[in-house]
Amino acid sequence: MFDQFGNVKGGVRTPHLDVPVYHYVLPNVGTGLCSQTARQEKLPEQVLRTLYPTKWHYRAKFLSDLTKLTLKGFWPKEYTKLYAIKDMLEFSYD
Repeated sequence: MFDQFGNVKGGVRTPHLDVPVYHYVLPNVGTGLCSQTARQEKLPEQVLRTLYPTKWHYRAKFLSDLTKLTLKGFWPKEYTKLYAIKDMLEFSYD
């Protein structure tokens, strides 16, 4: 099962999936281990602007989702700055 953006449903979803910027595609293309990994394809700008009129809308949604996961014990606090906040701050429409 996939959500409206083509990302897998179910399991413990991270803010990267519940507040999407990318569509994750499996399998990746290329030689070697590429067939065992995914690649990111940025959602079209029109979709991103509809979901997040400003970067502040995106950040608020991302932080809300991240906070819920952290409080439930599904997101390690030590990973918040290293992974989640860093990824969130990189969001742009480019």
